[in-house]
Order: sequence, then C-alpha cells, then structure tokens
Amino acid sequence: LLLLSKELEKEKISDLIIHKLSDILLYDILENWISKQITNEPGWVKVFEDELILNAIQILHSNLKIPWNMEKFSLEIKISKNELVQRFLNSLGIRPMEYLNYIRIEKGKSLLLKSSLGLEEIAKETGFLNKNAFSRAYKKKTGISPSKVRSGKL
Repeated sequence: LLLLSKELEKEKISDLIIHKLSDILLYDILENWISKQITNEPGWVKVFEDELILNAIQILHSNLKIPWNMEKFSLEIKISKNELVQRFLNSLGIRPMEYLNYIRIEKGKSLLLKSSLGLEEIAKETGFLNKNAFSRAYKKKTGISPSKVRSGKL
C-alpha cells in the first residue's frame, strides 16, 4: 500500500507501475486470506497452496485446443500421471481430464451465449474433435443440447 500511495502522489503516474502494484497488492491480500483458511477439503484454497497445480490449471486454460490426454499432460507438467491425478484430487477433488472437460464445456457455454460462432467453430475453440463430439459432451454435462441453448429454447 505504501508503494502504491507513493506512486499516486507523483504527478506523472505510469499505468504499468500502478497495474503491477495493484497486482502485487491483490496477490498479497489473497495470500494472506488463504494462509488464514484452515481446511483439508479440496477446493480453490487448496489450489493456491500447490504451485504445480496452479501452473497446470493455467496451462489447461491457455491451451484448450490441444488434444490433451494424461500422458501428454503429465509430460508437459513434468510429473508422473499418478502424482498429477493425486495432486488434482487433493486440490480440486476431481481428476485433470475431468477438470479439462469442465472448462471446455464452460468455454463452449460462453461462446454459445456470447458469440455468433457456429457449433463446428465452437468445437474447435474448445478442443473437441468436431461439433458432434462437442454436442454430446455438452448435453451429457448440462442436460441441454447446444442447439437449444443457441436458439434460446431452454
């Protein structure tokens, strides 16, 4: 806060400096809050305790289009498949490929509601082989077909 306060007092304030100091402040607040949480339950608090899992989640979010499997993903993260699964279960309560499917479906849902992309393009953007694979996975997870979501017939 002191650094941010000093920057704000200057006449010429760099947006980049303020942005970075704000990031540091947010990180510090989150770290402080997390350190005060006492839980053994999986969830986002546990994710922030495991830097490797935090990095793994970031990789998945940034690379949805990659046709991940456990072999490829564990090689990318540089740990064994068993350890990766165990750490995901400890942190989030689900396996890595379950998490990947979840974020793909959520991204697909967002694209269905907020874009004019066709189902084939949405499938490619979310890492599914084709629109049929996306539609099956979407309906299985949500109970509603993507075409009904798109047409507004919920």
